[in-house]
Amino acid sequence: EIVTLSMPAYDVDFADGERDVVSLNGTPLSGFLTGVNEVWKLNSFNIPINMLKFPTDPGEGGTAQEEDNVISIDIDINNDGWCVAIDWAAVAIQKAPLPVVLFHGILSSGDVWEPLWE
Repeated sequence: EIVTLSMPAYDVDFADGERDVVSLNGTPLSGFLTGVNEVWKLNSFNIPINMLKFPTDPGEGGTAQEEDNVISIDIDINNDGWCVAIDWAAVAIQKAPLPVVLFHGILSSGDVWEPLWE
């Protein structure tokens, strides 16, 4: 399963030799941040879902413990004096892990399920 890590980066002068390495939980991702001088550009990386940390099943009556996923950027790995700004980062999971539970919307009522059990 592949997930997508997205982040807008500002002022990545890739064509001029700037190289910024993105890592997830200590593992460098394939490729570099890309962009142009003084422009925001959305960068996306496809990564295996097993690179993410998820809470383990706490068992019946237990409480799930948080897991941290750390995104880090090694800016200007060639030490040429470059800098970069990141506005936010998001991970998109294309296929929800099982089990999937659906709930009716906040502005609807439980009547939406009635035809299923008549």
